[in-house]
Amino acid sequence: MPILNCAGCSSAFLGLSFLLHKLGVTVHRCLQSRAPQYLMNCCHPTSDVASRQRLRSSSRHHLVVPRYRRSTLGRRAFSVAGPMAWNALPDDLRDPSLSADNFRKRLKTHLFWTLSALEALRNVLYKFKTYLLTYLQNTQDCLISFSTS
Repeated sequence: MPILNCAGCSSAFLGLSFLLHKLGVTVHRCLQSRAPQYLMNCCHPTSDVASRQRLRSSSRHHLVVPRYRRSTLGRRAFSVAGPMAWNALPDDLRDPSLSADNFRKRLKTHLFWTLSALEALRNVLYKFKTYLLTYLQNTQDCLISFSTS
């Protein structure tokens, strides 16, 4: 079930929003101890690591992102992608006291506005590219006609 239902949104943005929604909900379940143990083992708050307790990220409810090798699954593995997606969320969404329903609603709204803005930016850039190519073509045509006369 897609997250966004806007006519101008491309399938790539719908796929991305679905993936981010699933990652966010799964990580939230892990932090609420409502996920399988093997997934909960992948989500470690920075406040639980002794050497990172005084960092700003520990008070902002960030998760530890483990190092990964590019030659393997790397950043696509849940142990990396989950914490990276969680850390990219705004502070109000990373609040551990949010209920599951409230978190889903806020995450859906956040993804809708973020990805809608990206889609709008993509459209503006496409129009600018078209304008620029037309301008350059006209300039080139003028230069060619000027040099032949």
